Amino acid sequence: MEQRATSRLSILMISSLALMTSACSNSPVTPVTPAVGGADTEVTIEPEVPAVIGESDVVNCEKLNVLIADHKNNFKTVRGSRLNSRTTGIMQIWMADNAFPFAKKCQVWAWSAGLTSYVCGWSEANEQQAKSSYDNGVSKLSQCLGEQWQAQTQNSSGGGAGQIFEQAGNKTVVSIRYFKESRSILENWKALLYVGDKSNMEAAAR
Repeated sequence: MEQRATSRLSILMISSLALMTSACSNSPVTPVTPAVGGADTEVTIEPEVPAVIGESDVVNCEKLNVLIADHKNNFKTVRGSRLNSRTTGIMQIWMADNAFPFAKKCQVWAWSAGLTSYVCGWSEANEQQAKSSYDNGVSKLSQCLGEQWQAQTQNSSGGGAGQIFEQAGNKTVVSIRYFKESRSILENWKALLYVGDKSNMEAAAR
């Protein structure tokens, strides 16, 4: 009797072990992330997203290119109302659309000599803000004009700086500059965007 009881106990133990082994083999296995700094940390690698030009930048660049092409038509597409001026015998002035986001107070100047310029000139609170407008302008113009336009930096004796963009075979130049007004005893800083003939560029800063 004792021998039969021992045999039955052995059979029960073997059956129990078989059931446990089967249950373990059917259970899902959860991977363990290697510990970092003493704790289990899940590391996720995000794919790199390439930088792209935003839609607004593309629109701004298109507007600039249209403006440059319109120089030969005396900037008629951006002209607004004509201004009365004491210098109408020398030049005519029209209000103009802002063709670029950083530009302010834009006008079209038509000189009696036949030259026409697109000029945006605005005041800044101080030298730092004027330089910030200038740096922003240089960055956006470089992006829009591309490698076909060569850039030259010009320093001003009265402070500030300027950048001129020229393209081979194109009489139109694009310029952005900031400077301190020489005719004022105050710290009056201005920024200026110019599109037109290079020979007439200095007249815009007077």
